[in-house]
Amino acid sequence: MRYDQTSRPTGLRRFMPVLLAPLLSYATNCHLLAQSPSGCSGTQAGLSLQFLANGSPSPNLTAHLGAFVSVQVGASVAPDACQATNVALRLTFPDGNFFDVATNLTLDQGETIICPGDPRCPPSTNGYGYRIKAIDLGKQTIERGLSNVFCFSPFTPKTAWIVASISGRSVTGPGPLTGFFSDCTVLPVTVLIPGLSCTLSCSNGVGPGGAIVYTGVATNSGDTPLFNLAVSNSVNGGSFVLVTNIIVLNRGVSVTFGGSYVPSNAYSANTNTVLVTGFDALGSNLTATASVVCSNAMTASLVSPSRMRPSSRAMRQ
Repeated sequence: MRYDQTSRPTGLRRFMPVLLAPLLSYATNCHLLAQSPSGCSGTQAGLSLQFLANGSPSPNLTAHLGAFVSVQVGASVAPDACQATNVALRLTFPDGNFFDVATNLTLDQGETIICPGDPRCPPSTNGYGYRIKAIDLGKQTIERGLSNVFCFSPFTPKTAWIVASISGRSVTGPGPLTGFFSDCTVLPVTVLIPGLSCTLSCSNGVGPGGAIVYTGVATNSGDTPLFNLAVSNSVNGGSFVLVTNIIVLNRGVSVTFGGSYVPSNAYSANTNTVLVTGFDALGSNLTATASVVCSNAMTASLVSPSRMRPSSRAMRQ
């Protein structure tokens, strides 16, 4: 996109280039063009924004939930362009916070600054980047505080947006006349969200010494592999007892497990609860639980009519 002007625009025209930039491309590269003033050896005046995430300009960036996304932001004046002044660079993050990389920078013909890495770059206590949080997903990231910039991201599920913005002036002719320049890039970070689920069923036993058999399924329902899963079982609120371990559970994969127990109250309802715990690649803990109720059945061969009454009392207990 090219944007030519020799004076500061007003109204809607003022915001058109930055409003259109994120809609046309995730990696815009705009230049302000004009004839070179006296004393400038270039043929045009111009300024451009550069934005890299995890070392790549590609907009197809993915990151685990909780991961830190490293970014580089910079500005450059082309070899055939003239000096740019009052250059401001800003990173705006999904939580609404921002970091001013430059506020009043001057770049000469053919000069570039990339931060971090350039001695002129300010230090950042949190690093040049952002740690993705669950609350960021689907939110809109907006930059409206930088001079001449109004830039926003779409609302997209499972996506966090980082915005890089630039504003400045370029000499547009002999004398003091200057042209205002602004641009922005909205970077979508597709967030990989871990997930874990489980289901549980049981088969009733027969008689006072019969065993209740339970069967469960643990499923990786998220976007990332899970590691070191432990499946434990509890009956009627008792302690959880380890059933099995699962070393790796890849995305979309399910594992079946099961066991049996003899209930202490044969004909009463028995609640069987399974707990599955595991970790994602960043060490975050995930859990899933499922419960089912079973009880042993009575049969004529095991229970005579004379014994029905005690059994009824046992059921009320």
